[in-house]
Amino acid sequence: MYQLAHSLKGVTNVINVLPFSQATALLREPFTQQSVETLTPHSTEAVTKVSEFYGISLKVGNYTLDPIMLDVTMAGIFILFTAAAIWRMNRRLKVNLDRLMCYLQHNP
Repeated sequence: MYQLAHSLKGVTNVINVLPFSQATALLREPFTQQSVETLTPHSTEAVTKVSEFYGISLKVGNYTLDPIMLDVTMAGIFILFTAAAIWRMNRRLKVNLDRLMCYLQHNP
């Protein structure tokens, strides 16, 4: 039983690192803040437990990811994938332009 719980915790940590989990956590917080406070009045421990259970705050291991860290991570992922897409499109465009120039030189 301990091994199952331990492996599920590992799966949870991996899922919490993925970008879509972070994006949903950022969206959940403003929409659920008032409801969580109403559900658990005057108990910060209960607010923390409810937030972790419903994915309002994400935990990786013993570290809770705060909204600023989520924003920075999402911005970094956006920049990385945008740069990769630009690099790939630039490379494809260059190959296609080379083919076009070769075709125009041989077929006046």
